[in-house]
Amino acid sequence: MKSTFFARRALLILCVIFFLVPFGLRGSRMSLERMENNVKDWLPDSFEETQELTWFAKHFVGEQAFVLVTWEGCSEKDESFRLLVAKLENEVKPPPAKKTGTTSGKPAGSDKPSTSTLADRQAKEIEEAREFGDQLGLYTTGDYHLNWGQLDEKWLKGGDGFWYYVTPEGELFKWHGRANVLGAVSRMFQRSILGNKEVHGEHIATFGKPPTATDQNDFYTDPRKLTARVLSSVTTGPEVLAKLSEPGGPMWPIGTEYSEQERLELARRRALDRLKGALYGPEPYDHFKWTPDDLPHVINSMTKKELPDGWKRTVDVFIRNLIRDQYHGERAKLLQASLMEKERHWNAMFEAMGIEAPGLQTCIMVTLSKAGAQDLRRVIGRGLMGKPRGKLIDLAVDSGVLPPSKPPMMSFAKPVAVTGKVLRM
Repeated sequence: MKSTFFARRALLILCVIFFLVPFGLRGSRMSLERMENNVKDWLPDSFEETQELTWFAKHFVGEQAFVLVTWEGCSEKDESFRLLVAKLENEVKPPPAKKTGTTSGKPAGSDKPSTSTLADRQAKEIEEAREFGDQLGLYTTGDYHLNWGQLDEKWLKGGDGFWYYVTPEGELFKWHGRANVLGAVSRMFQRSILGNKEVHGEHIATFGKPPTATDQNDFYTDPRKLTARVLSSVTTGPEVLAKLSEPGGPMWPIGTEYSEQERLELARRRALDRLKGALYGPEPYDHFKWTPDDLPHVINSMTKKELPDGWKRTVDVFIRNLIRDQYHGERAKLLQASLMEKERHWNAMFEAMGIEAPGLQTCIMVTLSKAGAQDLRRVIGRGLMGKPRGKLIDLAVDSGVLPPSKPPMMSFAKPVAVTGKVLRM
């Protein structure tokens, strides 16, 4: 019986397939890493929407990406809010320094000897390390691959696709190896067959103090101090509110018919109206029906837990007295009162209960640096398929906010419901 074409050449075909498969896998991986999703690519250039988007980007935010961050109870009175803002500000890449015309590297007129403290020197060293991280685009991958090269080293990846490692002495090296198929095969042969697990790299810089018998190098202990900063700016609702309503600001009332206190309240009210729906949510007292039974429906879950025993009776007595003394016994007049009046009554009602009134729901807006916009998974990734969580989620969790739930991998699976102080982006 005569053999077929494929039967005669089966070995050759298998060899060709096995030879090409690694290159195909490598190409697929590179395609995924370089994949971009830009809304402008969805619309033809002739569309009016495309032209408007291009005009808006040119005159306002350019190609800058931004993320809005909030959660239930996010307000300036929330400690998690203050913690997260402080952590986010440490991730802001400063603008390029302006040239001053001096060549000494010091500000003009600074001929006096340096009197910087230890804390100042440490902060300066961390800043220099972050600048290196910004230049190299360094980021963590979720696994430091500790001691992979038998140097007790920890590994970071750069924006150029190369790997970097930091030794216990705080020395940062750029690895000479290549992250490709041929390099992987060569390393497998070297490590598995020859037992050679040494790594070689180009020394970039050294950071921190040398380790001692009791203390490790700070940058080796926490390599995140060497990573690129993923943010360009941090803006909060309270920050913009204060700027708009400050004396002489855009919302400051002009005229002689207002007292100083009235000016402050009116400017704040105008600013809140301007920011509502953008950096602030609706005020809870705006839709409050001014009954004890309606109060739990307009406050967040954290404030509900703070309500004292007997709060219903306290609120009922307060509202009855308020309507009798200031609105001639007519509840409708209270419901029609201005937001400034309602805010005063709202704060007084919580004062009568002996607890602080909840802050207004707000958010944090962050714009992304080049390193952050290069791969959004490093910033807002939820840790799917073995990938590390994004920087924003990690910082929020460190500040006491719950991470968002991961979407189900199967279409028929139900998402896990997470309630409470959950991060929303």
